[in-house]
Amino acid sequence: MMILFLALSFSIFAIDVDAEKETKILFIGNSYTFCNDLPSMIKEISITAGKKISVDSYSIAGATFRNHCAGNSMQMIKSGGYDIVVLQEQSQLPSFPDAQFEVEVFPWAKMLVDTIYEYNDCVLPMFYMTWGRKNGDASNGVYFPVLSTYEGMDSMLYERYMLMKDSFNTAVSPVGRVWRYIRANYPSIELYQNDESHPSLSGSYAAALTFYSVIFNDSPFSTTYNPGVSGVEEKCIKTAVEQVVVNNYDMWKRDSLVVDMEIEELAINSYKFSSLTPYAGICMWDFGDGEVSDAEVVEHTYRQQGDYQVIFKVGRCVDTGFEDSISVTLSVSIHSISTCGVYKKELNNVVVYSALGVELWRGKYSDFIRNEQKGFFIVKDVENEILMKIVK
Repeated sequence: MMILFLALSFSIFAIDVDAEKETKILFIGNSYTFCNDLPSMIKEISITAGKKISVDSYSIAGATFRNHCAGNSMQMIKSGGYDIVVLQEQSQLPSFPDAQFEVEVFPWAKMLVDTIYEYNDCVLPMFYMTWGRKNGDASNGVYFPVLSTYEGMDSMLYERYMLMKDSFNTAVSPVGRVWRYIRANYPSIELYQNDESHPSLSGSYAAALTFYSVIFNDSPFSTTYNPGVSGVEEKCIKTAVEQVVVNNYDMWKRDSLVVDMEIEELAINSYKFSSLTPYAGICMWDFGDGEVSDAEVVEHTYRQQGDYQVIFKVGRCVDTGFEDSISVTLSVSIHSISTCGVYKKELNNVVVYSALGVELWRGKYSDFIRNEQKGFFIVKDVENEILMKIVK
């Protein structure tokens, strides 16, 4: 198996925290972050647009997610209090073959995101999607040909950062996509330094405006800040950010959680309710009998037989509220075994009937839940021979 190699340099950069500002942002990265003082540029852009932020950064040239999973980076994350934590991987690693990406990037990204969520209330992790090198990664293209061109390398970076965004319920700042738009539509703008890797002033300005628009869901034309590029370049770069980021904002923001849960029958009238929703910070069970619980896993006993509508809600944090919910009807019998033994949202083989017993659906339970049919249904789990009554 061929192992691709990184190009590294060494230096360190950090930014002081301004505790008086409203939105507190931590940048974790390397030279693509500290080059041209990107965090401070984002701050200046935000201030001139009337926004209040503070920035803090720990960036080491050539650092990888794995490097940041120890030492000062983790200490800063665990100090807590951040509203947004930006994560930038070494510029080549995410573009490498699957076998390397799955070992050298993905698990370390997960560790960072999990730690961010654990130590920061209502935080938004955000990946910094970087760009392909000006003429591709020639040295590694020998082993992985797609990297031989800018387009190939850039496409791999886009694919991998979007995969991490979707896998870990984060946002992403699509700087690489903005650069690609600029290269295609305004080729006279030089985004690179002479090394064909690091950003020029114009490249960093494009990155900073991208972050501003993603963070605040606002037009780049709201700011008057210009770090020193020409007026023509400023307008072109802002137009690119408007087209890529603002007009496609839903692609880059954190997706709402999708509820997933399990109900297991423990006894004739006693059940175990378990949240299976990744990255849910808050949840609420309404058992349908006047009692509720905010525990992720809870046992509940019904005192009387009957049909109970169980409602389960999930969200990221208290400030943002609940993002998704589901309703399931449990048929509880005190004198006989309930028809609802186990509920799992990810049942793959169910038959759905109307209240009159007419077959309506066959397939995955999750697909049925997402379709537009509303009403009372009887669901049969074919594999376990279990019946459920649901209302949706």
